[in-house]
Amino acid sequence: MAEPRQELHASVATDFGEGGAARRIIGRRRTADAPLLMTNILNGDNNVTVARLMLALMVLWSHSFAIYLGDEGIEPIAQLTRGLYNAGNVGVACFLILSGALILRSWESSSSAWRFTVKRAQRLYPAYLVAVFAGAYIVAPIYAGLDPWGLLRQSFPTWLGANLVFRGYAPVDQVFEGAPIAAINGSLWSIWYEVFCYIGLVAGVSLLRQRFVVGCWVVLAILTAAKIYADLTGWNPGFGIIGAVVGWPLLWFSVAGWFVTGMLFHAYRTAIPRSPLILLGIAVAWLAATWLPSQQLTARILMDVIYTPGLAYILFYVCSTPKTSVEMRARANDLSYGMYLYAFPTQQIIRAELGPGQPFLVYFALSATCTLVLSIVSWKLVERPFMAGGYAKAAQRARDAQAKLHQR
Repeated sequence: MAEPRQELHASVATDFGEGGAARRIIGRRRTADAPLLMTNILNGDNNVTVARLMLALMVLWSHSFAIYLGDEGIEPIAQLTRGLYNAGNVGVACFLILSGALILRSWESSSSAWRFTVKRAQRLYPAYLVAVFAGAYIVAPIYAGLDPWGLLRQSFPTWLGANLVFRGYAPVDQVFEGAPIAAINGSLWSIWYEVFCYIGLVAGVSLLRQRFVVGCWVVLAILTAAKIYADLTGWNPGFGIIGAVVGWPLLWFSVAGWFVTGMLFHAYRTAIPRSPLILLGIAVAWLAATWLPSQQLTARILMDVIYTPGLAYILFYVCSTPKTSVEMRARANDLSYGMYLYAFPTQQIIRAELGPGQPFLVYFALSATCTLVLSIVSWKLVERPFMAGGYAKAAQRARDAQAKLHQR
């Protein structure tokens, strides 16, 4: 029996290759030499790394309003969208959309499910564990006035068990008293959801095989319908033990929708044209859906349908511009993950130390600069060495060099 990834690859080649069904989805007018949206995403001639760094900065920018001013509703994108979204929402959504496309591609190119899992673990675990350890056993004791060694001895097994499954756990968390948000790191929730998306991808490909793309459409339709129903009725399901294990269901309606949309853009990579006219159409549709309805609820329902696919198109359009020298430098130092991990606690510490009396832009610039420094340290000392067995390879190179020296 063929491997699930082989069947998926064969299905994609059949359904989305030359003369395939996906080519017919966009009509007969598309010519063979028309530019495709996803071509540069696949061939490497893109600016994905810079885009991810900008998305991390968008999240930091949005959180600056929440942490420093206590109100993300005054953030410019929130104002532009009548409070439907803010820069943080957009940034996280784009992260998950990109992840859906790139992780599906990673699955297709991996030699086995085990190799895929190892690559994901090497990318996520090291920096994550260092960041949550620093929050739990350095930041928390300082601002809660606790003995760090005593706290470590009492809680480390629980801390380790919870964070091996990406729960963002700290034994003492609400330590920034008097701040609009007291938590040490309010950004970690999305990593838990993203890991479950990876699990869903592997399960979906393994179970559905050549019907995987159809399954993605079904899941996306269900998620969209559930979100519309929740917005119309105020439905906020908990789902009992299921919700406790996998996360807040209402949030899943958005998060899973973003990830699945990214996978579908990758699946239809030979069918979606890259056109500024489509960009213009998305912008007009967004503005009309947001501002023409007299009631915000109507605008929200309309955007439930068109927001995510439109955002995905804009994101991949921007990312697929030919790579620049800035992108090349960014690939040598991929700082977006570290920025995302360290921004929130850095912002909390700066507010706690300087107080809320500084100009907002000074606070944002200082937060961004300090977070950038931490992300550089994280990349050079933690992330890069662990990716693809960096420390093991470095040790082997050292042993090889020592052996050559002795041979002389």
